Amino acid sequence: MTAPSRESAGPDGVQPAYSLISYKEYFERFKPAYPYTFGPAFQSLGDQLEIRLYEPDKNHGVHFPGDLTIDNTRNFCVVVPGDLVVNGSIRMMKAHGPAFIHVTGNLTAENLFLMKQGYTCVGGDADIGTGILVTNTSDEINAPSSVYKTGSTLIMQGRTVAKVIIKSNASVLFYGSAEAYAVGDYGFCELHAAPDRFHYVMPFHEFVYSGAAGIPAPAGLFDEDGIIEGTAERYLLANRKALRDLQPAPGNEKPKLPLYAATLNGCDMEAFLKKHNLISPRQYREQATALLKKKDFEGIFASCEEWVANTYDPFFYLVLIDAGRQTKDLKKSVEWARRCLERFGSHNRMLTILLSTDFQLGRPEDAWQDWCRFRESFGWDEAENDNVLQLAVAAAISTGRIMEAYTALAPRLRTLQTDSANFWFNAACLASRAGSLEDAVLFAEKSLRNGKPRGDFDAEADFNPVRDAPEFQAILTPGDNRRSEKT
Repeated sequence: MTAPSRESAGPDGVQPAYSLISYKEYFERFKPAYPYTFGPAFQSLGDQLEIRLYEPDKNHGVHFPGDLTIDNTRNFCVVVPGDLVVNGSIRMMKAHGPAFIHVTGNLTAENLFLMKQGYTCVGGDADIGTGILVTNTSDEINAPSSVYKTGSTLIMQGRTVAKVIIKSNASVLFYGSAEAYAVGDYGFCELHAAPDRFHYVMPFHEFVYSGAAGIPAPAGLFDEDGIIEGTAERYLLANRKALRDLQPAPGNEKPKLPLYAATLNGCDMEAFLKKHNLISPRQYREQATALLKKKDFEGIFASCEEWVANTYDPFFYLVLIDAGRQTKDLKKSVEWARRCLERFGSHNRMLTILLSTDFQLGRPEDAWQDWCRFRESFGWDEAENDNVLQLAVAAAISTGRIMEAYTALAPRLRTLQTDSANFWFNAACLASRAGSLEDAVLFAEKSLRNGKPRGDFDAEADFNPVRDAPEFQAILTPGDNRRSEKT
């Protein structure tokens, strides 16, 4: 077992301490009971897993001050020998290879989003403020053919309370009672629970179109296979205030509807879409992809408003941005990137596209203004964070907002995890121009360590304010003067 570690969890605080354990130690100590193919998957890849054993506090709990996310960049497994409290949402979004969250005690979180790959087991009760969403894609259903395609499974041993519970093409097992206002069970696999212990008021698909709590029905929520995970997640997040006011059916009453009333299988989904005069977003995707493949940009722009009005998916905005680039209409690309960010909020890839296109148009002032406009929704811990920040720093330097940008960004830059040499080079330029020798040395050293040629530092005028400092010269000198700490 390694020494306890800590890492940054964003502006709200730091993650709790944890130790790394082997899969063998985890298996022998916690004796997980995996369903389906999870056992073989974890056993065959056990040596490759980073398994974090979190240390409970004096109240036998582990507390995350923000979100808890497991994905391709935050690739680890979570074991909590006690209660787990997450102030934000739990997200399991790993696209390749298995991962797991194992809580032996109770779980408290705002949302539980389990998508793509992962096994989640809660040994005690679960109190989820808004929603539980468990989904798989069509190639991850039931019995995956590869250990890299384990799909999502949720097992709840105790009492579960949430405002909304949704599963689509995934296995969810409730061994205790489950209480919710709305429940949806779509596609393949079963929503398992004893009939007399599942309590809900109405099926989720009826709730969406009922106007309950004044929540409008979102576009593009369902397709022929079931629910669309990204749209469902955004729906739960966007309406969390209204959803919190809903009262789940209390567990001491008989369920108002049988569990099968919450279920729509494949043929039911087609009838459901037809009943509400809905066109599946998949059909729009196929149409957009075909037009883009044929380079029918006139057709793309003619269809764009229909696509975005009837779906809730950034994919269509990316198609329109690509069409704008290929027709050399970058202003149109900027327009659609802004519309996407206004609608969806956090989307680092889209923000990267927007800022880089501003620069392509020769408009660094627009890049700075766009950064200021959308920075509140910037995903500090999401993919492409370094690309966005590199462009924001470049915009600040180009427009003379050096001190403003440095004061706002420097505390977060010091703890950012990225191996982008160009990003650290730009960060060092900003620190140098701001007069911070300490940060200029720190960021420049990280840039060098990740492969930036020393000659680039000699040629860059932004380093003139610190160039002659012995500390700065030391890191530019090959050999023993380089600090050895790992970033």
